[in-house]
Amino acid sequence: MGFWKNVKKTLTTISFKGRASRKEIIDFFLFNLLFGVISGLFFGFPLVRALVTISTAPSIKVGMDKLSSIFLIYMFIVGIILTILYIWLSIASITLNVRRFHDLGLSGWVYFAFIVVTAIITIAPEQYQTACTILSYALGFGLFIYLASVKGSVNANKFGEPVVHASDLEKQ
Repeated sequence: MGFWKNVKKTLTTISFKGRASRKEIIDFFLFNLLFGVISGLFFGFPLVRALVTISTAPSIKVGMDKLSSIFLIYMFIVGIILTILYIWLSIASITLNVRRFHDLGLSGWVYFAFIVVTAIITIAPEQYQTACTILSYALGFGLFIYLASVKGSVNANKFGEPVVHASDLEKQ
């Protein structure tokens, strides 16, 4: 499958059943990266620009009331849209990771245990917060590298048949 087909499949297959390939998880990671950059341009950049303008030139008050109310409405609407989209992406990502664990022959509960351990690490006391945050990110990145690099079982397992892509068929 191509990049956009994998992304579409992940976004529309909100299910814990079945299996997911390495290509699907890599494509969805790249899509999330692209989505983050684009949403940053439409939400983060205007917000930073407005804050810099306000902080560097507080004496500019003429016409700011109308402009600031339009800007607040824009930020509110974009913020709600992005929140909904990020919730959807998070749910799709969780189901994709569970299906990827299935492809490796592991239960989705292993992924849940991983999430719980990372959450516990992040609620460390304040003096250890930086180190624990770095550890949490390192564990997440390590898990992604593992899921993206380890080949799934080639035979059917208790979670279903292996995912076969057209490119895999051409190699045979």
